[in-house]
Amino acid sequence: MARRGRLPGAPTRSQIVCHVDVDCFYAACERLREPALRGEPVVVGMGYEAGETAGSRGDSQL
Repeated sequence: MARRGRLPGAPTRSQIVCHVDVDCFYAACERLREPALRGEPVVVGMGYEAGETAGSRGDSQL
């Protein structure tokens, strides 16, 4: 029987993959910074100003 080799760069059992949802983090930060957003849907998008968010009242205009 031929032994199956591992592909170069293939993950090994000792590797760990971490996925971070940064958009959710930004939304949580904005809700802490701006109490009026608590309990409201928040959209995080790329704008001209750093950290721009839109509350639910502005979602219909997006």
